[in-house]
Amino acid sequence: LDVPSYVQFVLAGDGLQAFRDLQLMLQYVQWQHFPGRSRRWILKTPSLFGFETAYAAQFEGTDFIVTHRDPAACWPSVCSLFCGIRALFSETDYRPVANTFITANFTHAIDRHLAWRADYPPEKVIDLRFSEIVEDEMAALQRVYDWLGMPFTETAQRNVEHWLALSAKRGYARNTATPEDFGTTAAQIRQDTADYIDRYGAYLQLEEARTP
Repeated sequence: LDVPSYVQFVLAGDGLQAFRDLQLMLQYVQWQHFPGRSRRWILKTPSLFGFETAYAAQFEGTDFIVTHRDPAACWPSVCSLFCGIRALFSETDYRPVANTFITANFTHAIDRHLAWRADYPPEKVIDLRFSEIVEDEMAALQRVYDWLGMPFTETAQRNVEHWLALSAKRGYARNTATPEDFGTTAAQIRQDTADYIDRYGAYLQLEEARTP
């Protein structure tokens, strides 16, 4: 079933309890597997977008790596992911409501993200363009390591090269969905996310969205 009111209920919360639980799980994992080691945790999830204030309150002093891409370019993939997850539990076709759900979710998250960004120490955040990451991974990593004050060792570089080689062999198929598949357009998506685009225009390369 599609229950928008439940989603609104979840988004209305501050997320603190979820991050308290996460911290306890990380502490347990570190105690079990990495006792006495002072390595940094690297936590990655798109779902953190909009909940940075709560995350930073629980994990004080966090350095944030914020990546940016034209919303219209990734929107079809996000809508497809939404439908795919729902398909695990229901035979209902959620394509007619996917764009409405994602628009409501993202616009709410944008407001919260921008409010956090205005208050968080700028030296604790680094912004990366999508093109930086996919076109020259090593240069992007070197920039992040330099920003963190960490050495990008030859061992680390070899490990990354090995991972990239393995990833290339997996042969992931590109998502071919278009905004129109979900009842919207690139122009409408950019209008709905205008606050984000205005704030991060310097880090965005507005791409030509796929068309039917």
